[in-house]
Amino acid sequence: FREGVTIHRGTAEGSVTEIGNHVFMMANSHAAHNVKIGDHAVLANGVLLAGHVEIGERVFIGGNSAIHQFCRIGRMSIVGGLAGITKDVLPFSLIGPVAQNRVGGLNLVGMKRAGLSPDERKAIKAVHAVVYHKGLNASQAAESLRALNDNPFAGEFAAWIETSKRGICRFGQDGEA
Repeated sequence: FREGVTIHRGTAEGSVTEIGNHVFMMANSHAAHNVKIGDHAVLANGVLLAGHVEIGERVFIGGNSAIHQFCRIGRMSIVGGLAGITKDVLPFSLIGPVAQNRVGGLNLVGMKRAGLSPDERKAIKAVHAVVYHKGLNASQAAESLRALNDNPFAGEFAAWIETSKRGICRFGQDGEA
């Protein structure tokens, strides 16, 4: 924890705020009540996590980004600096800087650095394509993913979509319809 980091405890009796192992919270970052941060996550300077936010393992959140309450950021995702997130971010996603709920692609460098094999990365790309490049809505995408029994990541993505309370981030640049 660097200078000025603040972390709030859980709000209700028996509730907790959980910070994983090897988490790096840079200067003036904030984790509100009931936040869960996975192992090896990095929060750059000034990152703000509202209450009940869930951050997956090996997530990187760029400086001065704000994550709305009850949002989830999937494992190995990158959120660029100054981003505003009010929806769930699927695992392995890349959110560009100054973005508002828009996935720009996959965190290919992070997947490679984490040791995911070329076949695993190819399977993730295939799942990502079902969600973002087939013209399906979220429930249709989850249903299509459930049918991909040979893809080890399809079930993880389908479950992520099905359990989303705030909806998932869309694909494309800010300002696109």
